Amino acid sequence: MKGRVAVRTVDAIPQTFAINGIFRISRGSKTSAQVIAVSIAESGYIGRGECVPYARYGETIESVMDQIRSMTPAIEAGWTSVNYSQRWHPERRAMPSIAHCGTFGHRKHGSLWHQ
Repeated sequence: MKGRVAVRTVDAIPQTFAINGIFRISRGSKTSAQVIAVSIAESGYIGRGECVPYARYGETIESVMDQIRSMTPAIEAGWTSVNYSQRWHPERRAMPSIAHCGTFGHRKHGSLWHQ
């Protein structure tokens, strides 16, 4: 439609999934997985992903949700994977704080990849 402005939305929902049995690795074991499901929608298309905060790197569900909340206005305003990729090349200048490389940063990049 002419004159119609595409609206991009970001949605993030913390979820807990029960694990059938016990998942064990050298750092411990768990019976459930806490994830954040993220979707980015625009013009009838939806990109989806999920991320697991890593306690060993100081991440929590809340800290990653804070990352998502801090980046949502820029993503909804049109920030794309091209912006993200260009800033991660070693020959480029340091990344702005908006592109924090954490759990969400990597999953967001995947959700925006085909723009």
